[in-house]
Amino acid sequence: MAVSAESAWRVLENPWFRSLTNTNVERARELIEELDRFRVGVQKIADVRLPTGAAPTLVVIFDTAREFHEYSWARDIGGYTLLSAEGLPELTIVLPARGTNSDEFHTIRHEYVHTLNRYRAVQFPRWYEEGIAEVLSLMEIRGADITVGLLPKERFETMAYAKRSGLRVWRSFDDIVSGDLLAHDRSGFAHYAQYWLLAHYLTFGRPDLRQDLDRCLVLSDGMMKPLDAFRNAFGMTPEEMWDGEMRQYLWNVPARRFRLKSPIVAEPFRVKPADTAEVQVTLSAIRAYVEKRE
Repeated sequence: MAVSAESAWRVLENPWFRSLTNTNVERARELIEELDRFRVGVQKIADVRLPTGAAPTLVVIFDTAREFHEYSWARDIGGYTLLSAEGLPELTIVLPARGTNSDEFHTIRHEYVHTLNRYRAVQFPRWYEEGIAEVLSLMEIRGADITVGLLPKERFETMAYAKRSGLRVWRSFDDIVSGDLLAHDRSGFAHYAQYWLLAHYLTFGRPDLRQDLDRCLVLSDGMMKPLDAFRNAFGMTPEEMWDGEMRQYLWNVPARRFRLKSPIVAEPFRVKPADTAEVQVTLSAIRAYVEKRE
């Protein structure tokens, strides 16, 4: 049965987010407040800022995974970000309130990193775009304490499951960087662990390579193919980097901890009934986007 715009949709909003949802208010508030805390945390420790006057990010939260999959193009997707899609705000995140194969808090944070990255002067190649989204989305916030760089256990568990199923899961890092891999292949996102590892290593493990990383990202933004940009910036291929120090780095990955002056608190959200016409227009625009992807 199709999701109905006539059902009990609500709006939750603050200056940074506007959420349309048909799940219960308590669950929606839990997800959105987590996202707002993450917004504050990631801007404290990462080199990314929302510009003054930025429009609120639209977050569409479906009550169930079944309803969400009516508006997605693959069964193994936990959520996705739409950028300047026709009929929608500039930045839109779509996900279920309760998924079937992922942690929704991880998903909503991961997708929000993609929205923040749209405001950067340089657009990242896929390997770093997905990798840094993985690294930052695993941020742990406890009061005023932030831990970033934690291991994505779920991704490695997915990789282990895929391997037991007879699928090829560990790819050449040259393939990872080249962008030739399908975004969602039969290994169930297993290569996202490799995106994470490469971004983690170059961002936290080798701060001495920061200038080389910046050069690689600039060259990848329309000047060179990602693999050529990587070779040019680092003087080696990604697979050669893996065969060197990065292979050992995987077994002793460091996390970084920050203490802020005060605890991170979500900005209050206002809750009100959603306008049926707005819901209908939003769902239709998402449906049109998905049908183009299919």
